[in-house]
Amino acid sequence: MTGACRELEHAADVFLEVRGPDLPAVLEHGLFALYSTLADTAGVAAREEKELEARGAEPADLFRELLAEALYEYDVSGFLAAGAEVTLLDPTTARARLWGEPADHTRHGMRAEVKAVTYHRLAVWREPDGTWAAQVILDV
Repeated sequence: MTGACRELEHAADVFLEVRGPDLPAVLEHGLFALYSTLADTAGVAAREEKELEARGAEPADLFRELLAEALYEYDVSGFLAAGAEVTLLDPTTARARLWGEPADHTRHGMRAEVKAVTYHRLAVWREPDGTWAAQVILDV
């Protein structure tokens, strides 16, 4: 995933940009960026599988909704993903299969508490070369 995600300048929150060859890849990279903001994901094992579904009228809404669902799952069960596979069921619906385990504050280097996936400066777009990109701010 080298080069697929980078952190942009922001005074108080975490401002991320992700890129990929298609929209499902951007959604996957967005999930990885969220989990990497929460913890050091290098030590997360693929012990459990979770499935998330998100809907959004526009790609940006779909991107934010999928990340918000993943954050909700983390808040409820402590689930950290080590891997993800996203498929588009239709242009407005995505399903993510996640592999990971519950967060262990001793084993996983916990990094930040993410309170919300915001709408502020949220954007998803297709580049002239056909690749996709997204920007999102995580409220920490």
